Amino acid sequence: MGCKKAITALSYITNSRVASVARGDILGLSRVGALKDVATHASRIGKASFSTLGEGSSDEFIDANIQLALAVIRKLREIVEIDTCIVFPDQPEKRRASQLFRTALDTMNGITLGSLDDVPSGPVRSVFKSLRRVLDFDFSADDEGNWRSNEPPSLFLFINCSTQDLSVIEKYMEQYAASIPVLLFNLELDTLRSDLGLWGFPNKDLHYRFLSQFLPVFYVRTREYSKTIPVAPFLVNYSGALFRQYPGPWQVMLKQVDGSYACIAECATRFTLGETKEELLTVLGLKEEEGSSLEFLRRGYKNATWWEEELELEQSSNWRS
Repeated sequence: MGCKKAITALSYITNSRVASVARGDILGLSRVGALKDVATHASRIGKASFSTLGEGSSDEFIDANIQLALAVIRKLREIVEIDTCIVFPDQPEKRRASQLFRTALDTMNGITLGSLDDVPSGPVRSVFKSLRRVLDFDFSADDEGNWRSNEPPSLFLFINCSTQDLSVIEKYMEQYAASIPVLLFNLELDTLRSDLGLWGFPNKDLHYRFLSQFLPVFYVRTREYSKTIPVAPFLVNYSGALFRQYPGPWQVMLKQVDGSYACIAECATRFTLGETKEELLTVLGLKEEEGSSLEFLRRGYKNATWWEEELELEQSSNWRS
């Protein structure tokens, strides 16, 4: 089986009916029942359609995400006729996307556009919104009424959002998507989680009550390692990936000489990054003796991130399933 490096990901969350696409998480499901069929179709789309994105400029990355999102929406609509609302971080991003991708949007049915600015905010945030609109010349466009519908969508898709936007997405869901599936598209959730709890960012509780609900449906995260050994060649470089395609199990993949990936371990629950590395070392015959000082010196005191360790604080284990 082959896996290509991807920086796209979808995740679906069952209780809150949310999905997301980002580096690592490619597809995830948190809602069972009818959404399982949608998730299965989406995971196949992810495997077939998500190409590798380069680490180019921010605008190139944003535009590529939008193109991928439109491709996913188009293919999903071919399988299951659903109406989708694409939600952008703010009004300027929404306006920019509607201008750049106007032709594509005009050729698609059942699609509407929104932004996180639609969420009612307090006086301080409202002042900043007004100031930003003035500085960004965010005046109403002639086509402001385009891609709107009086009927509620069947799916909300959030795109190009940051760590600070996650708490606003939660409020948006409470306001507009209480019973509607939501897709977080290519938000690099593992990267966003690492910012939680830092000064100026939402606290870690956001993961425990919100992000933990995400059930990955399509996930690819590549890793590269090196290990010193006492004999020639003295330094061994190896790489692999943590992979999951719903409804299949989580898999640890070893990158081979020809560039393909081979499954070396699988489990119904998510491997931590530390466990992924241990599986790679074991199959390569490079793992130290269990409980030895060499093993402790290599692994260190911490072998997992805070969100992988603190199970008792999570309101849901969906993101590990």
